[in-house]
Amino acid sequence: MAVIILLHKKLREKNASLRRHLVDSVHQMYLVSAKDLHNTSLQLHKSKALIGDLSHNMRNLTNDLFHLEDRVDFITSCMILPDININVSGTSVSQ
Repeated sequence: MAVIILLHKKLREKNASLRRHLVDSVHQMYLVSAKDLHNTSLQLHKSKALIGDLSHNMRNLTNDLFHLEDRVDFITSCMILPDININVSGTSVSQ
């Protein structure tokens, strides 16, 4: 009878040790996964902010290019600039 009681005690100790080991392992995996998920979330938020900034800058660049195009079209379409003739070594160059 004493042998059976001793075996049950050892079995309980081994089961408790196994349970602690499993709980610690799962807990550690959970913490690592939660940390990884948090870091990934932070990176996604940073990426979203950078994409928003990029989009804003691209929109401003596009608007600036349209304004520049309008100004160049205005300058080239009106006749406010005189023709300039430059004589270089006996040749005439018109612009």
